[in-house]
Amino acid sequence: MDTTSPAPQVAVTTPPCMNCGSRSTVIVDADRLASWQAGALTQLAFDNLDAATRELLISGIHPDCWQQMLGNSEE
Repeated sequence: MDTTSPAPQVAVTTPPCMNCGSRSTVIVDADRLASWQAGALTQLAFDNLDAATRELLISGIHPDCWQQMLGNSEE
């Protein structure tokens, strides 16, 4: 039986999106947030999140807003 407790989670409010001006809230593990705030690269601290969510944390740009502003970056 696994007796470990799940990592505590915290809500992070993102910067305002430069396209629409809205902020978002992302729920992340507290230990991963502490690692990121201590200087870990976003893709390493939050390797459990997809790239769009990591970008949301960094810049506040929503995936739909990214598409509106820049189009599909995988073309």
